[in-house]
Amino acid sequence: IGKLALPAELLTESPDEAISALSSYIERAPISDDSDIHSVQLYLALAAAIAPHSADPDIDLRLYRLAAGKIASSGFAQIGRDLVEAAVQAGTATPRRRRLAWFAVADTYHRTRDHLTGLVALACAFAADNRADEEELWQEVYGLTRLLRDIGLFDAALTMVDKGRELLGRMKLSETYGHRLDLLALQVRLAQRDRDDPEQLAALLAEATAIGRTVLDQQDQTAPTGIILGQLIRDARERDMEVSGETDGVFA
Repeated sequence: IGKLALPAELLTESPDEAISALSSYIERAPISDDSDIHSVQLYLALAAAIAPHSADPDIDLRLYRLAAGKIASSGFAQIGRDLVEAAVQAGTATPRRRRLAWFAVADTYHRTRDHLTGLVALACAFAADNRADEEELWQEVYGLTRLLRDIGLFDAALTMVDKGRELLGRMKLSETYGHRLDLLALQVRLAQRDRDDPEQLAALLAEATAIGRTVLDQQDQTAPTGIILGQLIRDARERDMEVSGETDGVFA
C-alpha cells in the first residue's frame, strides 16, 4: 500500500470521484474476519495508487487513518496499529504528510485504548507542521476531544467542543456534523452526572433522543448514540421513570 502510483493512462474515471467512492466503501464496509480486512486493505491500496493524480495527493494518509481506525475498532487492534505504522513510513515527504500520518497514529491508538501513545502521537503531529487546513483541524479537534473525554479531563474536553463548533461554523458544516459534538458534550456530562438526580437524568434522556433523531436524519453512524440512549433508557426504567414513545422509537 502506498508504494505504487497507477499510471495516468489507466485511469478511466475522475481520480477524485474514484477516491470518494473508495472512501465510502472503506467507511461502510463490514469487518468481521480476515477476508473483510483484506478487502478494506485492497481498496485502500487502490485509493493510494490513485491519490497522486487527485486534487489532494495527501488524501491517502486520511484513508490510512479511516481504514486503520475501522479495523482497530472492529477488534483487530494489532492490524490497525500495523497499518498506521505503514502510514508513518509513507508520510515522510513533507511536513503536512508527517502531520497527517502522526494524527492517523494518534486516532488509531486511541481506538485501541492506548491513550498515552495517542497523546504522544498527537504531540508529534502538532510538532510536524504548524499549519493545517480547516478539515484537518476539525478532525484533530474532534480526535483530541475524544481523547480528553476518555482520560477524564472533562473541562478541557468541553473547551475543545467549543473550538469544534467554531470550526464547523466557519466551514458552514454545523448542520451536518454538529450532532457529533453534541454527543461528545453529552458523554462528558454523563460522566459527571449525579446518578441520584432524576431531573438531570430526564434532561439527558431528552437530549440523547434529540441527538439520535438528528443522527438518523443525517444517516450517520447510529451505534455511538444508540449505546448512550440505551443506557439512559435502562437507567430511567430502573428508577420507574417514564420513557416517551419518541425515545423508544428513536432507539428502535
